[in-house]
Amino acid sequence: MLLARDDQDAHVRLIAMRALAATMTAKDPRAFKVFIARLADTDPLVREEAAVALGVKGVTGAVPSLVKCVEEAIADRKQSKWALGTVALVSLGKTEDEAAVEPLKKALHDAKDWRLKASAVIGLGRSRKSAAIDDIIAALDEKEPSVHNCAYEFLRRMTRRTCRGQQGVARLVEDQRADVPVPRSAGAVEEGPQVRLRADDRGPLPGPRHRGARDDRRRRSHRGPPRRPEDQAPDLPPAAG
Repeated sequence: MLLARDDQDAHVRLIAMRALAATMTAKDPRAFKVFIARLADTDPLVREEAAVALGVKGVTGAVPSLVKCVEEAIADRKQSKWALGTVALVSLGKTEDEAAVEPLKKALHDAKDWRLKASAVIGLGRSRKSAAIDDIIAALDEKEPSVHNCAYEFLRRMTRRTCRGQQGVARLVEDQRADVPVPRSAGAVEEGPQVRLRADDRGPLPGPRHRGARDDRRRRSHRGPPRRPEDQAPDLPPAAG
């Protein structure tokens, strides 16, 4: 815990954060204090790890700090902090804190980056709050396919718990009848590729996650939106003979 908080080496802090998250949850006041402090770390990977660690059901008090990360990512014109924004948005939803719903709605409407908008939809779905349903239904009208797909997936899941979600699914059925491709259903969000890409956007990176089985489950649950076809690596011409 001291290494995660005080060590000067960013890599040591990152490894210590992973170890701490694997042994203690953010519900523990001692771990919570460290995770909140590392959200302001100078290393982006440490910040992402801290944001992921705070995404635990029942954690209270993390919303203001996570919202600051989201606002920072939205305001970043260089779009270099989108990975931090995506994990913070998902963690906001995973806390299932009532206070997280309005910030998630605001992020969905304010964000320009499709990755942040889609992650806001995931956060709203993860929040399991009835107040989020209208905004998820409205996200079906988004032109960006990944945002639309994420909204569809969570509405499909919600039909088991609320009849209001069926309105959104009915609209997807109309799309199917009109020969409009309907997004993947089971696993479209959680089983998709990692949201983090290489610096040149040519493919996915595994992200700052521990390789243990427990952390693999956490990693799958923070995967954010699937990548678009245009984010795939371009075909390179053959080398000149």
